[in-house]
Amino acid sequence: MKAELQTRPEDSELSTAARYSLSHHRASSTPAESTQEFNTAYVFISHNLAVVRHVADHVMVMYLGRPVEMGPKEDIYTRPLHPYTQALLSATPTIHPDPNKPKIKIVGELPNPMNPPSGCAFHKRCPYATERCSTEEPALRLLDSRQVACHYAADINN
Repeated sequence: MKAELQTRPEDSELSTAARYSLSHHRASSTPAESTQEFNTAYVFISHNLAVVRHVADHVMVMYLGRPVEMGPKEDIYTRPLHPYTQALLSATPTIHPDPNKPKIKIVGELPNPMNPPSGCAFHKRCPYATERCSTEEPALRLLDSRQVACHYAADINN
């Protein structure tokens, strides 16, 4: 499928090279600019949370293909509620690391994604897991402006 570039009346007096350059710039503008200009949305999939922070307004964190936390970017990055999100963000390199924020190490083997464990997919590696986590898959529920799939998110974050 060929993408059509949108031109503007003021572009008509430009040379072909200048129009190409301007069109290329518009086509490669940031997603935020394109979203506002063309009233669109993007799904951006990445393992690089530093890049996601600069590209997205809303974030969904997934573990073994299941959403564990989703909501406004700033809420998730400043106060993650799911233990997996907390571990991921603590491991993300930053220019100015906070010495008071400990790195959270995820222990245990990554389960087979083709045969995920019953209950919460993260329960075998979660420091807060109980028997309930191994038998009952937590549904996403609203907690502090975002959706979280953890039976104990409210308890472990107070």
